[in-house]
Amino acid sequence: SQIKREKVFNWLNEEKLDVIFLQETHTVKEDEKKWINQINNHVIFSHGTSNAKGVAIIFKNSLNYSVKKTDIDSEGRYIILDVVIEGTKFVLICVYAPNDEVSQLEFWQELRDKIRTIDKQDKKILLGGDLNVTMNVSMDKLGGNKNRKKRSIKEINNIKEEFDLVDIWRKRHKNGKEYTWQQNNPRVCCRLDYWLIS
Repeated sequence: SQIKREKVFNWLNEEKLDVIFLQETHTVKEDEKKWINQINNHVIFSHGTSNAKGVAIIFKNSLNYSVKKTDIDSEGRYIILDVVIEGTKFVLICVYAPNDEVSQLEFWQELRDKIRTIDKQDKKILLGGDLNVTMNVSMDKLGGNKNRKKRSIKEINNIKEEFDLVDIWRKRHKNGKEYTWQQNNPRVCCRLDYWLIS
């Protein structure tokens, strides 16, 4: 909604962030101008529908950056950017993974194949977003079914291993328990959002 979007944009502007990954933007092509006018920064979109999916990467206008190559999913699930930011080379990957495991497996296999085609030499990889899976159910989940999506977890771990990615939040908070999604009845809390970096 307009009010929710304004609250998010106000918060983002107050935080003075240089690069922002957003998921579940629920945008369509016709929304771009409105978003860009409201946030007053450079936005790269992967549109879903007006009530589902969509991701975006926002760059602060004052940031010294150059986008060298883009791969934008037509379904609103990912954006892959080959960029140089303040002289440092990055591969930025913003994701919003599907919710069901069969679709997730296809998604992660497609994403892995796309990452393989990128020239990654001398580049830092930042993969961030809503993975729609809890990687470590003993640390990152409270309540609910603990035996879900094992094949998706394996696929993500294969990507982490192949591209030498680490869950930076978990690395810095070895015993931390914080959650990015919750429901109240029955009470279930999960960490579904991650930063996997090289």
